[in-house]
Amino acid sequence: MKCLELTRSFYFEWVLKLIKQYFPSMAEGHSAALIGWGSEVLGNDDEISKFYGWGPKPKIFLSNEDYAVSGKKLWGIFLSELPLVYQGFPTRFKVDPMDGLPKATNDSEGFPMVAISTFQRLHKYYIGDVLFPYSDLEWLLIPEQKLLELTSGEVFYDGLGVLNDFRRDIHYYPDNVWKYKLAYQWTTISWELDLIVLCNKRGDAISARLSLNETVKRIISLIFLLNRVYKPSYIKWVHRQFYKLPCLANEIGSELESIFTVKDIGIACSKVNKIIETLIEYQMDMGLIQKVDFKRSPSMSRGWSAFDLDVVIEELKQGIRGELSNLTFPIGAVDQWVTDEDLLLSPNSIKALRAVYFEKEPEREQLGDKML
Repeated sequence: MKCLELTRSFYFEWVLKLIKQYFPSMAEGHSAALIGWGSEVLGNDDEISKFYGWGPKPKIFLSNEDYAVSGKKLWGIFLSELPLVYQGFPTRFKVDPMDGLPKATNDSEGFPMVAISTFQRLHKYYIGDVLFPYSDLEWLLIPEQKLLELTSGEVFYDGLGVLNDFRRDIHYYPDNVWKYKLAYQWTTISWELDLIVLCNKRGDAISARLSLNETVKRIISLIFLLNRVYKPSYIKWVHRQFYKLPCLANEIGSELESIFTVKDIGIACSKVNKIIETLIEYQMDMGLIQKVDFKRSPSMSRGWSAFDLDVVIEELKQGIRGELSNLTFPIGAVDQWVTDEDLLLSPNSIKALRAVYFEKEPEREQLGDKML
């Protein structure tokens, strides 16, 4: 059984019953869902997932007033009235002092994983204080993983009338943000193409393999973008989510996998080039960019790269309108250049990075001065 199915049933059979019994005024004035972190939200949970934190775990959202007045009382009801076992699965958990992870238990002293909160608290935890609609720049400051968690899973009941609307509003990036992220993703791919072959020619196998692996990771992120589907930042989920994509994944996936195992880096580079050509042609076929002459070595390369991706990047940039077209420092979304996962978990810390987008590029300016 999947956790989503178990949680849905648990909510309607027990949690909702208790709300109606003890707080009838909240029966229609609450929302319930399984959203947020965890492989079960994506439907990727299996037997291995039951090692920790797996079980019925609905999230209950109350109005601000009901939360302040009755939130703790409702939690007390859940603690005393919810069964210890449901459909053969424990409903109580204890935090293991050795690793800090919640482990299922039949002990009545454990706690049910039924979170009680408000929509405002949910929003502040994931996004911060800025309310929807977000500016294009605000979108860049929201990690893709958080958007994935908020839009995955299922809303069981939305009596507050906010969860479903919110999830529709953020189901994917606005066009300008999407194109901006695409342009930057192609930029990151362009960094390595010349380098892989160069390192291989010199016999620098470690450098060549690292550049090759980075390129594959960036290509995978690009394919998620082209599908307009949020990509998980947690590597454990990437494989399964990748093969759920409606376009390109099945055609390209086996080639991507083979790059990790092929011994000859030259053959691996040929596979990468074939994939990149497919992705550029896909963009042209969908009308995202005009037909461009990309089959040439870029002017700044040493001649090892088969493609000039600058023409693709410029085509994408031409389609960007509004504030993102005028940024002084054209870098990508925050999680395209910040790699510290702890930093990406903090909305307030991320907001402090806004100023970076308005910085000048000193090295590029100095280079221009020297060239003059």
